[in-house]
Amino acid sequence: MESRLGKSDKVRYAEIVVNRPVDKVFHYGVPESLREKLAVGMRVLVPFGHSRTTGYVTGFTETPEVPRSRIKEIEKTLDDEPLIDAKLMELARWISQYYLCSLGEALEALLPGAVRHTRVPLLRCVEPTIHGSELRHKVDELSQKHPKQAKVLEMLGKEAGKPIPLTISRLKRLAHVSDSPVKTLEKHGLVRIFKSELPLGDIPYEKTPQWKDAPIEEYSGPQKEALARIQAQLESGEFGVILLHGVSGSGKTEVYIQAIHEVVRRGYQAIVLVPEVALTPQTVGRFVRHFPKVALLHSYQGASERHWYWTKARRGLVQVAIGPRSAVFAPLPRLGMIVIDEEHETTFKQETTPRYHARDVAIMRAKALGIPVVLGSATPDLVTIHNARTGKYALVEMPKRVTPAEPPRIDVIYMVQESFEQKRLKKKKKPVLVSRHLEHFLKEALARKEQALLFLNRRGFATHFFCPRCGSVLNCENCSITLTYHKRMRRALCHYCGQYKPVPEVCPECRFPGIRQVGAGTERIEEELADKFPDARTVRMDSDTMRRRDAYFKVLHKFKRREIDILVGTQMLAKGLDFPGVTVVGVLDADVVLNFPDFRSRERTFGLLVQVSGRAGRGERRGRVVIQTNRPDDFCIKAAASLDYNGFVEKELSDRQQMHYPPFGRLLQITTQSPGEREAFEKGKEIAQALREAATRPTQVLGPAPAPLSKIRGDYRWHVLVKAPTATAIHEIAARCRQHLRSSAKVRVVADVDPYSML
Repeated sequence: MESRLGKSDKVRYAEIVVNRPVDKVFHYGVPESLREKLAVGMRVLVPFGHSRTTGYVTGFTETPEVPRSRIKEIEKTLDDEPLIDAKLMELARWISQYYLCSLGEALEALLPGAVRHTRVPLLRCVEPTIHGSELRHKVDELSQKHPKQAKVLEMLGKEAGKPIPLTISRLKRLAHVSDSPVKTLEKHGLVRIFKSELPLGDIPYEKTPQWKDAPIEEYSGPQKEALARIQAQLESGEFGVILLHGVSGSGKTEVYIQAIHEVVRRGYQAIVLVPEVALTPQTVGRFVRHFPKVALLHSYQGASERHWYWTKARRGLVQVAIGPRSAVFAPLPRLGMIVIDEEHETTFKQETTPRYHARDVAIMRAKALGIPVVLGSATPDLVTIHNARTGKYALVEMPKRVTPAEPPRIDVIYMVQESFEQKRLKKKKKPVLVSRHLEHFLKEALARKEQALLFLNRRGFATHFFCPRCGSVLNCENCSITLTYHKRMRRALCHYCGQYKPVPEVCPECRFPGIRQVGAGTERIEEELADKFPDARTVRMDSDTMRRRDAYFKVLHKFKRREIDILVGTQMLAKGLDFPGVTVVGVLDADVVLNFPDFRSRERTFGLLVQVSGRAGRGERRGRVVIQTNRPDDFCIKAAASLDYNGFVEKELSDRQQMHYPPFGRLLQITTQSPGEREAFEKGKEIAQALREAATRPTQVLGPAPAPLSKIRGDYRWHVLVKAPTATAIHEIAARCRQHLRSSAKVRVVADVDPYSML
């Protein structure tokens, strides 16, 4: 199959796929004007049904499948050159086959929305309209009454005359301001805002010295072993997966950096995947100290900025591309290694079509290129550690921190007993949110001018409204979930569909005026801390407070500069943040994830507890961790408190093996959803029957059963679960039942291979 048409070729047709759940290649005629331009990997605009849509060119043919009289022509190309090369095209084909989606859906995932919707990357830039002594005089004039405006002008003066225009986003980062002072200065004619295409050879962000690591004088033994393993893999010129199982602070990031130095020295490039956008600036800050050409690829960038970085990457003008899940598709032409930090994190799994896992996609991409993949984690995914122990992956253990700091002391507080004792002593009926143990350590840390992280994986003020008379709770009308009380918004809010109601004064069922707010979220903890520690600078970091694109980065920079004493947040606080000032970490409810109806709930709980514990005591003083739980005797809580990863793995793998769960089997979860409960159930029943007829032993088909979240956004949901010994068995049974797995006008069918959410 040729990748490009020539002028002298015979009349031929383009093979086009579209972003629809249709496993079919469509043939379109190629107009004479496009014959020398059209190539595989380009996007085109084509008539499709009664409308027009974007298609992807996947090949050419002389013999269309339908009569030539019915074939429509391509209207125009959307790109000047192919955006998807042959290797990425093959990767998309694998994603399509493995994750049971169409090739068009897979190709759509390869390109960021910024690239698909922005043809020329133009960035909003700013420059002063005054210069020299006039600008300095204006800065002095504004510094008293309008210091933020003065700071903006001062920064513009420093950047004036440089060959690259200053983007507004970069200016805000440099001056630590919002849009407001910039707009005010524009209104008064002191600055000019314009759009510019940045030269691809320049870097539009500053190096961030506050994120720099201390220089490494001597590598530890495990670090040397890890580097030797990676070096040997690079020299072999062959594919391989290397797992760095290292405790928090064991120096995994330094290993990544030194390994990438070797990759770059050989003339190649690297991808570094991180689990959260919030970690990107910290990771970038470490890497730009070593590499002058780093590309950021994440969804919190503006469209033009992301397009700019993506274009630089595709032109081979970067050494390292860094970002969360979708950065696995970074179009680096000389890719030499892929690093996945915190590889156990569930955020690497995409929860919309195509439902790929970035770690597995990275491994397949590396395998096709014959390059190494480096995985790093203090608590590797059980499937990953099983692969390492059985020899499928190389394993390097990094059991100690590289600094003299000892592991944190971890205390487990039984909150049932703690609540009883506090209420008995204080004669109060208020719920106990912070144990006396944790409160004591917080007081000590604040007195020493140290910092603390408090982790609670629930946002809002109260988790639900409860009537003590009739026992009813306030539920969302669209979802099978309780409404969460958000005090500052004065709303009862659904976290799935966004529906909200005014805060009820009486029970909607029995009209009892004593309806209660039950449970606690991060907003309530923030209020409790303000009451207990009024002089402490406390900030809450969750999706309610981090709505602005740069909010995460600003809070983390402030915390790094010790401008925040206590940081309260949800799951992102557990993920790889490195702050030497943190000596106290509190997990306020360790049972939140443990109570999920999911076979991975213990693994996730253990991982979260160990990861968040690793944030404490990374400086000179030994850290203290307090885990508050109602289930102190659960083996995963005990294992986390003693940092006993191997003990936890042995017990959990034994339980998984008995139930044939991964890594001792593979799963396919099929969800039927419809506004009609009967329709969703009947479709689930049809699919389950077809799968049972197609299955051979030892494959099992379970269901249909109501999903744990049986209704979301007005759709009723039913689950069918396939448990098979291998991925091949999963795909064989799915292929036999392909017709039954298609959605209809009434019922949507979602097939999830290797599911990570069982809700």
